[in-house]
Amino acid sequence: STQQEVFEEILPLVNDVMAGFEATVFAYGQTGTGKTHTLASDDGLINRMLQCLFDSIGSEGPTQAYRVHVSYVQVYMEKVYDLLHPSATDRPLVMRESPERGVFLENVSEQNVVTSDELLELLAFGRKR
Repeated sequence: STQQEVFEEILPLVNDVMAGFEATVFAYGQTGTGKTHTLASDDGLINRMLQCLFDSIGSEGPTQAYRVHVSYVQVYMEKVYDLLHPSATDRPLVMRESPERGVFLENVSEQNVVTSDELLELLAFGRKR
């Protein structure tokens, strides 16, 4: 599949996010199979989805208010690591479940962003970890 074909398959997630739902894009596979390229290259899914998301927010005009926040985690050897925490990336996060929140990662970093550039800077910071 091409990057464009994969993007078209997951594009409905942007509409879901605009309707107030949370969305996750998850890549799974062996080392060296192209997960990072598919997600994080210049024409990857993250950049395409962010552009679409912030274009949608911009087209809503001043009648709607949005809050965009991001967490960035890595699953490695069945443990989840916070890639945006300033210092604690070596400690795995604990997965919890509650009736109020559903399934969540305890103490995961959550950063508010206003522009796609801010979000891309956070992701670049996380990739260096």
